[in-house]
Amino acid sequence: ITLCNKSRSNETFLQGDFSSSAEFFVCVGVFGFLYCTATLILYLGYQNVYRQTSRGPIIDLVVTAAFAFLWLVCSSAWGKGLTDVKWATNPDQLILTPSCKDICEAGEFPSMGRLNASVVSYGKVICPVRTLYL
Repeated sequence: ITLCNKSRSNETFLQGDFSSSAEFFVCVGVFGFLYCTATLILYLGYQNVYRQTSRGPIIDLVVTAAFAFLWLVCSSAWGKGLTDVKWATNPDQLILTPSCKDICEAGEFPSMGRLNASVVSYGKVICPVRTLYL
């Protein structure tokens, strides 16, 4: 944070750790991608084995339902984490910290467009891919 007189900077550390929700979000996305890749290989290369018994489609349905639930949970967690990051990086909140009180001025709000897009578009990327296989 640059002080009002612009002569020196004040190093301020944000409160809270918001990495766990982002890591969970990415983990579910990576596992979803790997599962989609594996099922695509199964559907295209081993379709006769897949259709031989009814166990394969039932397992596929259960795993797909589990991923749908995890998608809902992880996107909600990432949405909450993003809200917390926005609050922690809000200039109006930063100037209220004890190290900055009465000597700092609020700057511009940081750009969060890509983070907002990650929360909104995640479902539009993963879900249509799985729908294609059903």
